[in-house]
Amino acid sequence: MMNIKNLAKLLILCLIPALSTHLYAMDGGGGQADPLARMNYRLAFDQGKIHEKFGTLMERWGCAENVFDAILPDDAIAIDMREFEPRSGEEYQPLSQSEERVETEASKAEEKAYQQACLKKLSSARRWTITEDAREALTTLSLIASAATTLNLILPADSMGGSFGVFAAVFNAAFLMRPVIRPGCNLLVAPTNPLESLEERFALSQCFIPKKLWPIIREKFMLARTNQFQQRTCMDFLEFALGLTLFKPKPTLETIDNLEERIVQLFEKIDSFFDQYEEFPSEELWKIKDNVQKFIRSLLNENLADAPRYIYLHGSGGIGKTHFVNQLTEWIEELIPQSVRVENLEVSNAEELEGSAHRPGAMLTVLRNQLMGNKRGSVVFMDEATWLNRSDMVSTAKRVFNGNQSKISTSYFGNGIDGSGIELQIPPMLIFVASNDKINDPALKTRFDSIDFPLPKKERLIEYAKKIASESILIKEQHIDLEAFDFEHWLEQSKADNFRDIASQIVPAILSQKQ
Repeated sequence: MMNIKNLAKLLILCLIPALSTHLYAMDGGGGQADPLARMNYRLAFDQGKIHEKFGTLMERWGCAENVFDAILPDDAIAIDMREFEPRSGEEYQPLSQSEERVETEASKAEEKAYQQACLKKLSSARRWTITEDAREALTTLSLIASAATTLNLILPADSMGGSFGVFAAVFNAAFLMRPVIRPGCNLLVAPTNPLESLEERFALSQCFIPKKLWPIIREKFMLARTNQFQQRTCMDFLEFALGLTLFKPKPTLETIDNLEERIVQLFEKIDSFFDQYEEFPSEELWKIKDNVQKFIRSLLNENLADAPRYIYLHGSGGIGKTHFVNQLTEWIEELIPQSVRVENLEVSNAEELEGSAHRPGAMLTVLRNQLMGNKRGSVVFMDEATWLNRSDMVSTAKRVFNGNQSKISTSYFGNGIDGSGIELQIPPMLIFVASNDKINDPALKTRFDSIDFPLPKKERLIEYAKKIASESILIKEQHIDLEAFDFEHWLEQSKADNFRDIASQIVPAILSQKQ
């Protein structure tokens, strides 16, 4: 009958190889090539305590409402505002240049400390993940060492069992050192996976990105780490989503003196532009002016409720619709410098317009580009919009042009419980849609301020023809005297009534006359 001592020997001899089974999983037996494949992104990007610590900075940046479930109470702000209240009979005194410099340096130091805290949180999560195999290996190694020591106490070292136990312990310990050494190498070598830079971007800009997108972004990071086949798609998504910094502070605008007068001056420029066109009904001209002034006021005051409507320009091709929108944007830029981004869009199908789970729509793309450019608003021009009258596009157009220019709904980030897309607040946009024909669908037509764009006057067309001819290299090489060419007669004969036809026909007409 086996006594207790012999049973202990047998158990210890079986325990040593059993403890080493983990080394195969850690040394390629089902392990991941990416050392960060098992990273816990929820913990890596859990910046709640950091946001609380830098609550004053969150308030100053204007993203406190985003990062906190509720606005911080006054007593949670680090600065005691009572210190800055004037005593009885005193008035506020402006800061001197030295005081402003000290305040600016303090703000920059606080911002730098916040960024360092966010990156430190991410680095800690990375180190913990990279060293996970090492911790498991060291635990197993300590158990094997304990078992070998116990066995050596029970069996003589020169016995068969004792020799086998020591050999097994040394053999397995040698293999277990690989998952201990490898994490150290991974920590020393600079990261090469492009996901690392995206992770750092999210860590630094998370407070500016809408909170409802945080779990979706974390999920995409996890999928990119664990599924090589999905990594490229996930990285494209992350690159796009990290640009949606809706709560990032916008450039401070200079105070505009005499705003009302400046708006009137802009209206005069619009009038001057259309003086070169055939008769333009005043009520349609006012639709343009009204939406422009609403857009300007919304740029200056983002809380303004009265947003501009969508503007639909319809009329013959080549009569200056695109030129007008570009000219109008320049005038707005003169009034409010560095505030507006121009976006020219081409749409051919419903997915390009509305977007899907695999593709951002037109408006979401405009929003992202505007935020990446750090602009306060966008002027959007969608030309050749014949798709508004296509039966397969009407329903989509109604959903996109729904009259609510304060929010955008998208399924690109997934759908809610009710099946609807995620809604995002959007900055001011002045949206022009242009086509040759009127909108046929009555319900869709009511979403727009429709403008019947007039034809240019004959004098304007002649002026444009002379400009094209004077800039032609072919005409200059032939030394043709343009004074001898009858532009008015040519215009009547050619029946060209738009800028596009003139641009394509005038130079050949002049060259053929010389021959």
